[in-house]
Amino acid sequence: MASIPASVRQVIETHNLISHDEGGWFRETYRSPEMVECVDRDGSTRPLLTTIHYMLDCTKPRGLFHRNKSDIVHFYEGGGTLRYLTLTPEGLLQETILGEGHKRQFLVKGGTWKASELIQGEWGMVGEAVSPGFDYRDREIADRNALIKINAEISDLPAELFATH
Repeated sequence: MASIPASVRQVIETHNLISHDEGGWFRETYRSPEMVECVDRDGSTRPLLTTIHYMLDCTKPRGLFHRNKSDIVHFYEGGGTLRYLTLTPEGLLQETILGEGHKRQFLVKGGTWKASELIQGEWGMVGEAVSPGFDYRDREIADRNALIKINAEISDLPAELFATH
């Protein structure tokens, strides 16, 4: 972690964060032992709730567009300012800012596409509560061209918010 600023390295080490394939850093902090049936999902059972820390920093400032089948509540935990972009199944593109002087939490409904960016500071962290609990089988990374068909404004967004650019 030699090229990572000391303040960022300290947060990574304090929270035992690891690199996330969507961008940024994360650590699962809770996985409910109680299971629920989700008949619309591969494998059908999921934990009732899971939580993570998720951080973007100046070396990994963006989280890729993706969607989950479960609802996710994001809680601002500290650091710099984060911008979330969401695209609803109906095609509504919205921006939500999390940070000091901005929103402290917001909900992303299951089936909604989302991406994130650090827009101020060396790092910014959120907590995420996912219900039913997170499972990689319930997540899909976005194809930029597919999202442009839903809303043409997507073509104006940074290519770095997509897995293939």
